[in-house]
Amino acid sequence: MHHASPPTHYLEQELRGSLVADNSLKAFIIQEMHDGLWFWDLKQTDNLWVSPEFWESLHFDPAQRPHSREALLNLLIDEDLSKAASLSFDMLDEQDFGYDQVLRFENNEGGITHFRCRGHLIRDDRGRPHRLLGVLRDLTSTASIESFKDAASFRATTQGAYRMHSDLQHFIYSMSHDMVSPLRTASAALSEVKYALDTGNLQDATELTEMCEASVQRMLVLLGDMRNYFLHAQPSESCHELISSKETAHAVVEDLRAVIGEYDAAVEIDCQHDIIGHPSQIRVVLQNFTQNAIKFGSLNGPVSVKISTTPLPGTAKIRLSVSDDGPGIPSHQLNGIFQPFARLHLRRDVPGSGLGLSICSKIAENHNADIGVETLPDGGCRFFLDIAGSHSS
Repeated sequence: MHHASPPTHYLEQELRGSLVADNSLKAFIIQEMHDGLWFWDLKQTDNLWVSPEFWESLHFDPAQRPHSREALLNLLIDEDLSKAASLSFDMLDEQDFGYDQVLRFENNEGGITHFRCRGHLIRDDRGRPHRLLGVLRDLTSTASIESFKDAASFRATTQGAYRMHSDLQHFIYSMSHDMVSPLRTASAALSEVKYALDTGNLQDATELTEMCEASVQRMLVLLGDMRNYFLHAQPSESCHELISSKETAHAVVEDLRAVIGEYDAAVEIDCQHDIIGHPSQIRVVLQNFTQNAIKFGSLNGPVSVKISTTPLPGTAKIRLSVSDDGPGIPSHQLNGIFQPFARLHLRRDVPGSGLGLSICSKIAENHNADIGVETLPDGGCRFFLDIAGSHSS
């Protein structure tokens, strides 16, 4: 079925007519659409015309440069000679000929100039390759920008790796320090158990065995928290799920039912807003916040804990927070509270590895969220995570 060609726009017709009649307009378009031209005689391949703009782009005086293939190839850097050599006669003989390469030339100032070279083949009356027109565009500024981006990216990566290495050194040092104490306790207890059994003192042997078990349990908790720390050190691909803060809070309270009963704590939930994130990671944060509020808030007696959400004015974020009415946190401890192995209290009867809040900090980084803690005017403190909220909540 024949389709009629669309009518030619009157401005296109006018432009074509102007190009035929006005040589200055034609010259302007030719000059502005490229940074150089090559016109190659494919019958006498050493013969080549090179436009003045090409030599000027390389900072040469066009009047001093010969029109020859040799003059051109002598400036092409060695790594790109193979690209130029790909213009074989077999390739030129193909009906669907196309040439599009980025070539690099040494300029007269000792630098490198990048050109995009696109070729158009002209055939004679018998369909044989006759002339080759090369149109060149100077890409040097683009290449410089990309090189700068690559260098900046490399510097950022290097600096990030250095920070990661420094953090890892601190982590390993602190980890080894925290591991030594329970190991020494367990080792000493085992030695005393042997002596107690040899002397028939079963009561001492039982107490020492329990001490050893407690030390081993502490090491297991530490190792488990270390695993979680590194597990959440990298961003997850599923940090964009819709999460019900109310359902998450109720699930956390259910998980901590034994701890809540042990410390005789009261937990209130006031979560009315959905948030965006990784469900299990948000649950880890909320569980750490709540568990800390119960354990440390109860140091002076039963504690009341509140889990709540609040929209942050002027932003698209929701503040997910856990507050308590306990003794609070000394101001000198607030700055480093999210660092690995930071402990909120020196008392050994309050269990923990010191990794919980640093895990929360890693999760906050994964979500581009803000994490923090603040003391409350009437006592106690509030831990919070400012995270993206759902538009519908």
